[in-house]
Amino acid sequence: MDTVAVPCGFHSSQAGKGKVLTSFPDAYLNKESPIYKAYPFSAEASIKRHGGIFRHGANGKSHVEVQCGHC
Repeated sequence: MDTVAVPCGFHSSQAGKGKVLTSFPDAYLNKESPIYKAYPFSAEASIKRHGGIFRHGANGKSHVEVQCGHC
């Protein structure tokens, strides 16, 4: 299972810009599932839209990245 690492204030317009974030990629989503149909959210698209650097691990495997610095 992937971990979402969201820096402080990520959803403001510039807060996520240039930050590396990990999450579940769109390619692994089951878009036919009832959960996705009820809440069709793409973390991948949101991260990229805010200027973040999106990374993910292999399907079904944990993936952790450590960033130096402060949020």
